[in-house]
Amino acid sequence: MRWPRISIARVSQGRSTQVPQRGWLTPTGYNLSEELVAISPMGAGAASVASLAAEIIVQHLHNGRRGLALCGAAQGAGVTFLTANVGIALAQAGISTLIVDTNFAAPRLQDLFQPPADPVGLRDLLADPSVTLSQVLHREVIPGLSLLYGGRPRPEPEVVLDGERFGGLADACLRDFDCTLFDTAPANRSTDALTVSSRVGYALLVARRGKSFTEDLGFLADQMRQDSVTVIGSVFNGV
Repeated sequence: MRWPRISIARVSQGRSTQVPQRGWLTPTGYNLSEELVAISPMGAGAASVASLAAEIIVQHLHNGRRGLALCGAAQGAGVTFLTANVGIALAQAGISTLIVDTNFAAPRLQDLFQPPADPVGLRDLLADPSVTLSQVLHREVIPGLSLLYGGRPRPEPEVVLDGERFGGLADACLRDFDCTLFDTAPANRSTDALTVSSRVGYALLVARRGKSFTEDLGFLADQMRQDSVTVIGSVFNGV
């Protein structure tokens, strides 16, 4: 299944006077990037994101599925950008949504939703048994949308995503939220996208002109199917 391509322009939105050169500042102190085009429903690109979110609700969530891994074959596809904006659109539609950043080498969620302080993230939760999910979960960053950051980027992640602890975490997230979106690392740089999608069971492939190749996406889709992952569709990120 190939869903309609979306074209999202990274345009300047109305900026808060409190935060020059940035997007918006929430009452709880989170600085929201201008890349979050879905924040303003009338802004450029918001309608395309809302359309994709509606497809996910109708074709995925209404079938009782609660999790989705968003994956790209190579760096630059815009997976984090799309995950963040779809998460916002789902929350705006009344879906209790969580975004989990599983890209340890280059986490970007904290750049789009900049927290008031350096966040403790998924890496810390997996590495330290004394850290609990409630300690790392950022609830209701905007109404209906919660976040689990990846943590500080490191070239060689010392924790893995195929252990029992991550499995238990994923199960808890899928149970507690209507929809959990997993932002994943580029598939050509690590096996984490395959690991996460295998755990979740469902994946949406993200492609971008000049950054993604049909052969690579086809190979990734075949790998996922071999791991019993249902690829629910692919989306063209026109940014």
